[in-house]
Order: sequence, then C-alpha cells, then structure tokens
Amino acid sequence: MLLHSLLAISTPSAPLSHYYTPFELAHALRATIIFVQPKFLPLVQMAAKDVGFPDDHIYIFEGKIEGRRNFGEMSREEFHTETCCSTGRK
Repeated sequence: MLLHSLLAISTPSAPLSHYYTPFELAHALRATIIFVQPKFLPLVQMAAKDVGFPDDHIYIFEGKIEGRRNFGEMSREEFHTETCCSTGRK
C-alpha cells in the first residue's frame, strides 16, 4: 500500500533490502524520510546516525513503537486533513 500511495502522488521511492549491512545502508540513505519494519529500526537508526540522517524522519510501516508514527496513522491523519478540513468539517 505504501509503494502504491507513493506512486499515486508521484513521489520518488527506493525499496531497500533488509539484508543491507549498516555500511551499505549508510550509502543508500539519500532519502528525505524512511519507512522501516519495526524489527529493522535499530539497524536503520545506526546507519542514519552514521550519515547524519535525522532520527525524526524515520517512521515504521506498522505496529506500535513509543515515539514513532506508523504509516497507517500518517495516512489516516492526512486523509482526515484533506477530507474534513478542506470542507470545513471537523
């Protein structure tokens, strides 16, 4: 669903392999935001720190991790903003 959403709004994206080492991942981080499976969050955070990628631009696909938004929450918030606020409803 995420990839389809990005394609629908013409947003460049690049899937990354979960087999990447921190060194390989650090060289692939040319993005503005990252979505990651919760179990790979520590690996991505380590690589992001090495290249100075902002931690608050790392989101999870699904599940709950304290202090992290997931894709479902973001898409619901965006949908609410676009449908309700543009029509004046709350």
